[in-house]
Amino acid sequence: MISAFSNALKFQQARKEQRNARNRAQLQGEIADKNYRLKVAQEKLQIRQKAKAERDKALYTDLQSRQGIAKARVSAEGFTGGVLDRIVRDYARQSGNYKASVLANLDNEIAQSDMNIRGYGVERDANTPYVPRVNTLGLVGASALSWGDDYYTWKAEQEKNSVIKERTLGYTMGTGFQD
Repeated sequence: MISAFSNALKFQQARKEQRNARNRAQLQGEIADKNYRLKVAQEKLQIRQKAKAERDKALYTDLQSRQGIAKARVSAEGFTGGVLDRIVRDYARQSGNYKASVLANLDNEIAQSDMNIRGYGVERDANTPYVPRVNTLGLVGASALSWGDDYYTWKAEQEKNSVIKERTLGYTMGTGFQD
């Protein structure tokens, strides 16, 4: 009876431990998922801010280029010829190269941001533990085997004591051992 009660308590404790392990794993998975979503949101916000700044810079460069060309043409009103056109074209080329460089850097930033987001996904997967299931059937089986082992150990002890008792009684009554 005590063995059955003890095994029932062990079963309850093991089941509780399995549930706690499952709950801890689920909580750790939720934390990893929240962390992933937070990092992705931060990365996307950062790239949006950079994209806006770079596009504003490109627009400002384009505006300044057009204004500079217009001023040069107005200032050289009486001056004509190929020299002015070459200067204006060179200025426009340099301005275009700078604008293209700014936009290329933005493309590189976006590509790096995409790689960072993929890395965050790998990090989330690495930080998400396996969620074990509660194995009630296995616990019942283990408890039953433990109880059975206790029962058969007790039964063997009872038989051993019975045999010893019979031999002891037989020896003291003179019907047992002969020398």
